[in-house]
Amino acid sequence: MALGLLAGCSSVPLERSAMQPAQLLPLATLAPPVCAYRLDAVSDRRAAGTAAGSLGAHAFSLDDAADLVRQRLMANGFRDDPALPALSLEIRQLYIAANQSSKVPVAVYRVSVDGGPPTILRSHAASVNWNGTEAESQRAIARALDDVDLQLRQMLDARCGSRHAAD
Repeated sequence: MALGLLAGCSSVPLERSAMQPAQLLPLATLAPPVCAYRLDAVSDRRAAGTAAGSLGAHAFSLDDAADLVRQRLMANGFRDDPALPALSLEIRQLYIAANQSSKVPVAVYRVSVDGGPPTILRSHAASVNWNGTEAESQRAIARALDDVDLQLRQMLDARCGSRHAAD
């Protein structure tokens, strides 16, 4: 009897896998920006290194988050023109966590424009945890990145509008 109870306490080992950047590209295309910005620097400052959380029996890693975010932002209208205002971006967190009923993908950026004071942007993309599959996890991270990228665009567009009003 005791052996049967102990067997029920064993856990399934986590399947370790790397998130695929092709699965994390923008799910939605943003409207063109109000005014242009240069993507000066993207750095990966995640305290967890390449670890990107877990969902169900899957534990994830993401090796080159800075390149992924750079690709996503360049696809959404950032430029390499040195005459434009410069955006510096640090990736502070990028992972997925879950409980029985919901999954919480987290993306946190620390951004500054032209060396100004930094702003923290955090995704708000929690959703129902259906099956805990690898594909579901990657879609959730892509949605979190879409959310924080949209917040960044809105912040920059508002800054651009106030900059033009001062002219």
